[in-house]
Amino acid sequence: MKRARLRDGTPLWCDEPLGVGAVWDEIESYFLDGEGVRAGEVVFDVGANIGLFSLAAFRQSQGKALIWSFEPIPSTCAIVEANARDNDPEEKQWHTVRAGLGKANEIAVLNHFPRLSVLSGRFRGAEQAKREMDEFLSQPRVGAPFEFANVFPVPVRRALGRGIGAFLLQTRPVAAQIWTLSSALKKFNVQRVDWLKIDVEGAELDVLRGVEENDWPRIGRIVCEIESTAMLNEAISLLESAGFTVDVRDNDIMQGQELKIVFARRL
Repeated sequence: MKRARLRDGTPLWCDEPLGVGAVWDEIESYFLDGEGVRAGEVVFDVGANIGLFSLAAFRQSQGKALIWSFEPIPSTCAIVEANARDNDPEEKQWHTVRAGLGKANEIAVLNHFPRLSVLSGRFRGAEQAKREMDEFLSQPRVGAPFEFANVFPVPVRRALGRGIGAFLLQTRPVAAQIWTLSSALKKFNVQRVDWLKIDVEGAELDVLRGVEENDWPRIGRIVCEIESTAMLNEAISLLESAGFTVDVRDNDIMQGQELKIVFARRL
């Protein structure tokens, strides 16, 4: 684990300080129009990574929300646990769970990026990640966390990206426990989820598919990152049929990437 600091000086544990600030800015945009987590609310942070959304929820509620951080990669979950202990030493409000959520209860093999764990998941391998980085750096102007590269012409940026990618984008397979969201509700005796955040690198629909019909009314708000138009359309249809109003916005922080943020609230 390494130590990093947010822009306000808050220390936290991470696997790689590069990009922590950009991810924190993205997390802050998940709270639609400034709406925050209140004391007494229940938060499910699905795909917690190092726990930035959980940290934001904890701070907004002044440590009085009940937070469940789901992270299936053991070494990454250890970082979430360290950040939770720093902020909630008595472990009363912030709970970490070494499991992911999906459409079935199973053991799944995930592609883990040890040096850039935010990319870890079922569907992105090292070669795809390197292609995505090359496409990102080939734009006329790139956004966070590589704004510094804008001083270089595109060919130089791409060469730098290949060097960075060779170091940061190595992967290894990791077997991980996956539960459905409905199974997690039963396992932890959770009666409601006021905030459901989902960012699981392309498997967001699987998490939504893991909600049983009679559990949908127990969920108040959802914020979900979606990576493709096909997934977006299906997610909107599923959420609207479950009784939510849906608002879709561009991801203004991670510029140049085809990401949408889906906000859903119960009618």
